[in-house]
Amino acid sequence: MATPVKDDPFRRLGAEVPVGEIDRRLSGFFDPGENNPAGITRASLLNLAVYNEDTDSLEDSAALIERLTRETACRAILVLAPPGGERGVRAWIEAHCRLDDQGEKTVCTEQVSFLLTGADASLVRNTVFAHLDSDLPLVFWWRGELSDIFEERLYGRVDRFVFDSRDWTHPAAPFHRLQSAMDEGGGFIPHDLAYTRVNPLRAAIARAFDDPRARAAIRDLAELEIEHRSGDRQSALWLAAWVAGRLGLSIDREKSTRDRVVADGLSIRLLPADPTCPGREAVPRVAFRGDDRERAFACTIHRCAESGLWRVEQRFGDSDTAEEWLPGGDRDDGDLITEILTRAGRNRAMLGILPTLRELLTLG
Repeated sequence: MATPVKDDPFRRLGAEVPVGEIDRRLSGFFDPGENNPAGITRASLLNLAVYNEDTDSLEDSAALIERLTRETACRAILVLAPPGGERGVRAWIEAHCRLDDQGEKTVCTEQVSFLLTGADASLVRNTVFAHLDSDLPLVFWWRGELSDIFEERLYGRVDRFVFDSRDWTHPAAPFHRLQSAMDEGGGFIPHDLAYTRVNPLRAAIARAFDDPRARAAIRDLAELEIEHRSGDRQSALWLAAWVAGRLGLSIDREKSTRDRVVADGLSIRLLPADPTCPGREAVPRVAFRGDDRERAFACTIHRCAESGLWRVEQRFGDSDTAEEWLPGGDRDDGDLITEILTRAGRNRAMLGILPTLRELLTLG
């Protein structure tokens, strides 16, 4: 028998098992026995499949699944399918358990992991579907670029399709594929992490314009600046599409460019954020300005990294100002997925502005 390699990249996936014995070995985690006299409760509310074609993501994906299962009872299926190589399948199983006050395992969720080499759409699809937990909903988290594995017989059985357009080199094409899939009857609900990242900022903007004076100034808005971090332009575009949608604006393609969108007279500029600014927010600052010189309305919302709060500063005229601090905090992919799983819903807000986002992607 070969000696295990100490730096085996698959060590976090649990015990390697033959594919044909996965169900039997999983049952062993929960059956009463010498080391488990009372038995452990198995918990599952949904199936969470995490798919990636990049082997460098293995450690990160495994850590995220372990963290997510602390908050969400599910069967987790991790699929790593690097392109190329001879056709083959390896499998691992693991149980993530919650402890009671005495440190005893009480409730556990299952994780099944696969390494698929030489995989095509059929192998990926059959591997995932063969190991789902009964008829529970399937949340499919696609990490990385959208490939040919994304096809109707896969997404046709997905309930929620999670992706991150920040990972897409040329996002216009995969968004077209995504829209076509939905138009062709794909019943899944899409969730883009690039959109979810700006949820706290969208809430802060909505809160700022709850002020009657700010609402009255909406008709005079002339400029909006959206500052985004390197690699987070997609989140800035989602925010621009959301503002245009909330205000009922139409994009003027003749006057718009890649980084300056003109929508019914409102100029929306996408700018790089100060690279020395601390924090991890995709969009750390937005600024609204009006063109009515008498009212001189301005609203700036930005993150104060030291306090973890959003600072909202508004000016009405020369001397009338207001300031408010709203909850913030850095969030990683695990936080975003937890938010999606917790809030569920039909994600109508994102779907409603998807056509505007796709139009913005074709500018300049």
